[in-house]
Amino acid sequence: MAVRPNEPAAVTLSHRRHAAQVVQAIVAAMRIDVTHQDLQAAAATAIERIMEHNNNGGAAIAQQLLGAAAGNALMEALAVATRDGAAAPVLLALAALASHGVSAAQFLAAGAAEAIMAAVAKHRRGKPRLPYEDICRTEVQSAAMSAIAALAASAPADSARLCAAGACEAAVTTVPVYVNRLYAHSQYCDLLDKGLQALAALASAAESHSQAVALSLVQAGACEAATAALNMVLPPWSSEKMLTSALRTICGLSADAGAAARLRAAGACEAVTSAIPRCSNCPDAARAAQLALDRLAAGAANVSSE
Repeated sequence: MAVRPNEPAAVTLSHRRHAAQVVQAIVAAMRIDVTHQDLQAAAATAIERIMEHNNNGGAAIAQQLLGAAAGNALMEALAVATRDGAAAPVLLALAALASHGVSAAQFLAAGAAEAIMAAVAKHRRGKPRLPYEDICRTEVQSAAMSAIAALAASAPADSARLCAAGACEAAVTTVPVYVNRLYAHSQYCDLLDKGLQALAALASAAESHSQAVALSLVQAGACEAATAALNMVLPPWSSEKMLTSALRTICGLSADAGAAARLRAAGACEAVTSAIPRCSNCPDAARAAQLALDRLAAGAANVSSE
């Protein structure tokens, strides 16, 4: 369904009309029975894939979905989902829709942050009885982190709602818990990756829009978690994505004086310095590392001069 840039306008219009029809059909199917978890999971997966394959017209598709009340349908499905396998696709669909700014702001205003965190809490209850149950729960947590990252990145001005709902604490807990388990159980790798992306997005939102978000991250232990994660991904065979996310988190947090002090105490200066050789092929990581070092050094100089 993806529309190539050079296609005629008539073809583009045809694709858009077809997409609108598909969107309406999906939402209508979701409305048949909100408690039918297989149906809701299938519809959510369809929404995610429509967004994934319409990069050029993603914002327009997102608006069509919102106009058809897909957001409300997804949040209703999330609220009644009792199976991990039903909740994860719904969270991923919310993340896909939230990757567009207007959609993210509307979602947050409609209570998406609270709905996501309620799902996180619900799908953490009790101890998994079988290994596959632990894997399924991990997938739910990972999908929730994707949704938090998308909302924070696309609607940073509204990120305080995420913090009020507990998103900072949820993102932070994915890091120290799974850093030590990552290589023993590969299914945790995606969760750690998505958790770091959520932290990076929240830290960026804190830097640009809200000191309150920075305070929430500091209180949740984000400075220590990001530093621990960065130390873990320093070896050359580690993930460049996680390296970049950890550096972006430290960079965003270092803009706040209180957070910078916590970062220095956690050993962030040494960790970032050690990471610089790994950044030669990662421009985003290199920029974040250099800015973080500059901010941390400036903060240390201010403290010593007082």
